[in-house]
Amino acid sequence: MLDVKFKAHDGRCPYFRYRDTLYYIQDREENGSPQYSLMAWRLFEKVEIFEEESQAVKWVEDQTAKQRTKWDEGNGWMLCQTSTRLYVIKSNEVTVKETPTPLTGEFDSYLDCLKVAKKRVQEIIEKTEPKQISLEV
Repeated sequence: MLDVKFKAHDGRCPYFRYRDTLYYIQDREENGSPQYSLMAWRLFEKVEIFEEESQAVKWVEDQTAKQRTKWDEGNGWMLCQTSTRLYVIKSNEVTVKETPTPLTGEFDSYLDCLKVAKKRVQEIIEKTEPKQISLEV
């Protein structure tokens, strides 16, 4: 059984990485009080390259046509976010990532959230790990 230990450094949220997923405890403030929740972020990334930026924008528009989207523009990039994916357009290149998914509700206490987070991640790992079976003859 794998020991689940969340660690934090450089001011980042406490996290635990297992295979292609990053589990982290997100903190945010609501009505002046901190709220904590466990999030899962699959570290999936796909890059699509097009001949022109207009083709990249059209491709993203086609991918997100039936979803509610949020568009932002920065210095040399455009961002399109849906509930499940993040599309970053830089010139003729589109990087597609998955968005984080909440795995718990919100907690008023960091320690309460951490306790539940460790248990929840352990359960996920146990479900995905292959089982070892010994056959006696």
